[in-house]
Amino acid sequence: MSTQTLASHEHAREYFRRAREKSRLSHAYLLVGAPGSGKIRFSLDVCRSLFCVDSAGPGCDCAQCRSIENGNHAGVTVYGPLEGKQVIDIDTIREVCERSHYRRDHTFIAIIEGAERMSIPAMNALLKTLEEPPDHVIFVFATTEIRKVPVTVLSRCQRFDLRRIDPVSYTHLRA
Repeated sequence: MSTQTLASHEHAREYFRRAREKSRLSHAYLLVGAPGSGKIRFSLDVCRSLFCVDSAGPGCDCAQCRSIENGNHAGVTVYGPLEGKQVIDIDTIREVCERSHYRRDHTFIAIIEGAERMSIPAMNALLKTLEEPPDHVIFVFATTEIRKVPVTVLSRCQRFDLRRIDPVSYTHLRA
């Protein structure tokens, strides 16, 4: 995983490293943090570490890592509100649920950016899949407002609180 992103998320990085080594990844994660805390970047780095054929270290240029960075990896999709909308609607979540049932021979990671902005019908549509998740699917929910995420979703997720990345440390790590 990228040290640029994970320097201030050591607890989460260590958890994922151990879970990967033991093949004991959960089916749902909740990343909570202020804007700029690196929730989506962290999610993508986790994806890189799971799919990478090399080291998944900083600057890894394998085909898997490149496709995740470019947003066109078949096993990783970032979902959020559609352009011009403030909420994640039920159609978006239906797409997530439908995709979660494809390609059972490959891992599928659905990253929900702005999970607190899911509409009530969207959250209800997602619950069935969260209650009985397919073995090959991992959900990552990123939120800035934990109080807006229903308890029924929270109770099915492994939670990580991420701090804002210190710009000085980030600049130092990039050098």
